[in-house]
Amino acid sequence: MNNSVKTMKNKLTGFVKLLNKNYKHDDKGVAAIEMALIFPVMALLFIGMIDLTDGLSASRKTTITANTLGDLITQTDGTVNKAQLNGIFEASEEIMKPYDTTKVGLEIYGFTPDAGGNPKLDWSYKKPGGPNCGGAPAAGAQMKLLMSQGNDVVVSRTCFNYKYILSNLAGGNYILGGLFTSSGITLKEEMILRPRKTLRLQCSNC
Repeated sequence: MNNSVKTMKNKLTGFVKLLNKNYKHDDKGVAAIEMALIFPVMALLFIGMIDLTDGLSASRKTTITANTLGDLITQTDGTVNKAQLNGIFEASEEIMKPYDTTKVGLEIYGFTPDAGGNPKLDWSYKKPGGPNCGGAPAAGAQMKLLMSQGNDVVVSRTCFNYKYILSNLAGGNYILGGLFTSSGITLKEEMILRPRKTLRLQCSNC
């Protein structure tokens, strides 16, 4: 019995030594294993950098579009109409290209001072067929300050639903605490401006 155990022990010891001799310095496949571990992280970082730069570009374009929209409208003479506003919308949304302009919401709100000098919403108009950017802007202290000469003010608003590449991979799930979702994120910007040529700026058919 002891001889059998001893023989088995010797065989196992010899087998272990053989494995150690054959594979101790064998590094075949190490690079493949390392790549399998590192590649997903590197791919995520690469896509993340693309998303970050593209997202910053979309955000910047949203801001410029809102500013351009307000600037063009406040340069009109006293009264505008829907046809004029639609033309201004078309010109302004060109800034958002190459992004999908059908996902761009453009809105304009005209505020006028009441008897007490407080701003009140007088008229508004939105890009036909565009997404809704939310409710009317609140009449705050900044708006009242811009009405110090009894003039109207115009609020231009742009919104855009931007989808990250990672949001397309989310499949309806949340990634990184909800930063990347399949629905994307909504970029929104507002600008408050005074009419350039007149104190009043009305819309005849809004």
